[in-house]
Amino acid sequence: MAEMDSCECKKMCVPCARMWFKTSSNCCFCRKTVSMLNNSDVSFVRQREDHDQDVPCFTFPYRNWLGQLDVFHAHLFQSQLFANSRAKLRLPKEILFMVKTIDSMNQDILHDNAYFSLITKKIYTFRGKRRQAIYRILFYFTMENNNPIALFFLCTLLRRAANDKERNRRKKVFDLRDDSYLQISKAIFQDLPEKSLFEKSCYDILQEHKTTRNWLILTSLLPYIFPEEEKNFEITITDIYEEEEEEIDFLDILTTTI
Repeated sequence: MAEMDSCECKKMCVPCARMWFKTSSNCCFCRKTVSMLNNSDVSFVRQREDHDQDVPCFTFPYRNWLGQLDVFHAHLFQSQLFANSRAKLRLPKEILFMVKTIDSMNQDILHDNAYFSLITKKIYTFRGKRRQAIYRILFYFTMENNNPIALFFLCTLLRRAANDKERNRRKKVFDLRDDSYLQISKAIFQDLPEKSLFEKSCYDILQEHKTTRNWLILTSLLPYIFPEEEKNFEITITDIYEEEEEEIDFLDILTTTI
C-alpha cells in the first residue's frame, strides 16, 4: 500500500496513488497536503474544488409512501469512483452507492421507499462476480461490523431470493461457500476492511459469529434458499416462526411482502 508523509491513509496501492497525485497533491481521503509518497517527492498540484465531493452519478424512479412516482438522485464521492476505476473487478455505481450508504450508518433510509426499490429492482438484478461481491460485502458488514444498514440490505435481498426460489427451485441465487479472492478496491470503503472480506466465503463469515442476533436472523431465511445447508445452521424451518415472534427494532420494515 502507498505510504504518505503527512497522513496515515493506507488505502491506495502505489500505482493508484501515483495516478492520483498527478492531478492533486492532497490525499484523496483526509485532504492533507502530501509531499512524499513512499520516499519519493510529490510535486505540488493545485487542488481542484470538486475533488472528493459528492457528485451526481445516477437516478432511478420509485414510488413514495403516497404511491406517487418520484425520482431519486444518487451521489458518490469522487475518490470512491477513482478507486473503483483502478480495481480488477469494477463495481457498478449502484453497488458503490450501497457501500456508501452502509458506511454512512444513516438508519433513516430504513423507512425510505427509494432504497427498498433500489435493492429489489436494481441491486438484485446483478449477476456473476458482481452479485457475489454484493453478498460478500453485505455478509461482512452484517456479521463482522454488526451494521444495521447492511443487515437491512441483506435481508431484503434474501427475502426476494426466497420468493424467487419458491417459484423456480433451480434458480441459483449466489454461491454461499465461494471463497475466491474478491478483487475489488479496498479504497471504496470509508475504513479499510479486514482481510476476511476479501478471502472468506459468506458461509465462513456467517458461521464465525454463530448464535449472535444477526446469525439467528439470517439463518431463519437462508434455509429457504439453501435447503441443503439447513443442518449446518442448526435450525429447522418449523422453528423459524418461533424466532420471529419477538419484535426487533428497525427490522419490522423487512416484513413487507415483496
